[in-house]
Parts: sequence; C-alpha cells; structure tokens
Amino acid sequence: MEKLLIVDDEEAMRRLLRINLADSYEIIDTGDSEHALALALQNKPSAILLDLRMPRCSGFELCRTFTSMTSTQLIPVFAEVLRLLPTGWSPILGELAL
Repeated sequence: MEKLLIVDDEEAMRRLLRINLADSYEIIDTGDSEHALALALQNKPSAILLDLRMPRCSGFELCRTFTSMTSTQLIPVFAEVLRLLPTGWSPILGELAL
C-alpha cells in the first residue's frame, strides 16, 4: 500500500482525511511542519497532502523545502486549502443558515 503524508495543523481535518483515505493509503500525519520534513525523509511517502495555511512554517515554505531537497523533490505535493466550517455555516449565503 502506498504511503500518504498529511500535514495539517488542524487535528479534525487530519482525522477526516485519515477516515476517508485509509482504505487506499497507509496514512502518516502530523500537525507540525518541522516534524513533516522528518517524516517525509524517514517514510518516503508516495505523495504529500499539505495545508498551505499553518502557523510557524507556512505550507508554501515547507513545499519549497520539499522541492529543494534531492531526497524529497520528486514526491508530488498536493495543496490542501479546505477549511472546516462551523455547523450551520453556508459558504453560499455567507452567514449562518438556520
């Protein structure tokens, strides 16, 4: 089974992705961008799903790091830009839908 590294500072998002992708991939995940680099080097994932908006080190910076290192530069990196919305929030209406 191929490995997928999920990097997202929101535990709820990582859990949601793990639940939906665990049948197809061996999931490795972290909420810490510095730990993500170590996990990528150690586990050699087939792909990386990366949150672009994280504290400390942004996903853009981490992606730049992955592509600059010979050991990780060929791993496909997919940007995850979804955000979990509060229950009842309507992105179309832009307000709480009752």
